[in-house]
Amino acid sequence: MLDLSESATGGLQLRGDWWHVYDLEITGSGDKAKPMLVSGNHNVVERVESHHNQDTGIQISGSSTEPASMWPSDNLVVSSESHNNADPGGNDADGFAAKLTVGEGNVFRYNIAHHNIDDGWDLYAKSTTGPIGTVVVEDSVAYDNGRLEGDDPRTGEGNGFKLGGESMPGDHLLRNSVTYGNLGTGATSNSGPDVRLDSVTSADNDRGVRLETNAKSTDYRATGVVSFRNPSTDVLELAQDDASLLADPSNYFDGVTADASDGRPAEVTEDWFVSTDASTFTPVIAADGSIAMGGLYELTGAAPSDTGARLTANPDPTHVVPLPAVPTALVNVVAPSISGDAVKGRTLTADPGSGRSRPSSRTGGCATASPSRRPTTRRTR
Repeated sequence: MLDLSESATGGLQLRGDWWHVYDLEITGSGDKAKPMLVSGNHNVVERVESHHNQDTGIQISGSSTEPASMWPSDNLVVSSESHNNADPGGNDADGFAAKLTVGEGNVFRYNIAHHNIDDGWDLYAKSTTGPIGTVVVEDSVAYDNGRLEGDDPRTGEGNGFKLGGESMPGDHLLRNSVTYGNLGTGATSNSGPDVRLDSVTSADNDRGVRLETNAKSTDYRATGVVSFRNPSTDVLELAQDDASLLADPSNYFDGVTADASDGRPAEVTEDWFVSTDASTFTPVIAADGSIAMGGLYELTGAAPSDTGARLTANPDPTHVVPLPAVPTALVNVVAPSISGDAVKGRTLTADPGSGRSRPSSRTGGCATASPSRRPTTRRTR
């Protein structure tokens, strides 16, 4: 566990490239102190649980002082869980975020966000810094965001998947994901004008889907969306020539399809799901890294095959192979060193160091890691 309760600056910041962070628990960061911030490229964050922090659990963001070409790109957050994160103001601690200063190719897969005071996911962009790169969120679950577990009475905005900000384009994709029980909207464009929804189940939130913007035109796309038993009406404000998502029979906005002429059910019913009782099971990261729903909001044969999310096993799980144990330990190690002044005309002395292993119980002998210590000299030029 990485306990950040005594850290004034937060936890891990990945500014390098090609790191793989695996199997880590992070907790206790302070206000405006990121528990995990990914600012480099081609990094993998896997099986990280980030919880009870005062900022977003896991975030991908760069710096506004750097050009967009340097913003973090091609990062993967996978098989991770972020929950019970809450800032003092109750409006800034999300489960996961890729926002403000983000490049292309960032992906969230097989992740769970729940009981975060703000949103499950936040892909916010600001007009002052401009659009961010396309973000893909897939095979993931957001539930009960906007409220915290336990006796904490605080509440926040509570969207499941917030997919934009300040009418900035992003072309973000939410695919094969489930959002339920959130205090706000299950999946919202948050004024982003070109959000894509593909095979999404949004149930028992305040609102299922919200697609609207202040931009002059939109390019919303949606297919296979199930919006079920959300008391507030879905918002679908399109300013585009292609409005086919409204007529797509695979979309069940407000629980009904626009076209049942192919014999499909006209509306969503309870028997579409194995269970809708969230008190009986909570989603967990399975052994293969996918998400086990335990029947919760899992679709049955009563649901059309082209609609809603279907979370399945991970076809390519990560297998960690430990390095072989070191049979002997080095003792009396002298580290390599360089002495002298690095000034033109002066002489530097390099010592390669040495080490000797402890005697082996099988051989009774010892091996020398460095056969000799012959300092070498070199005149600087």
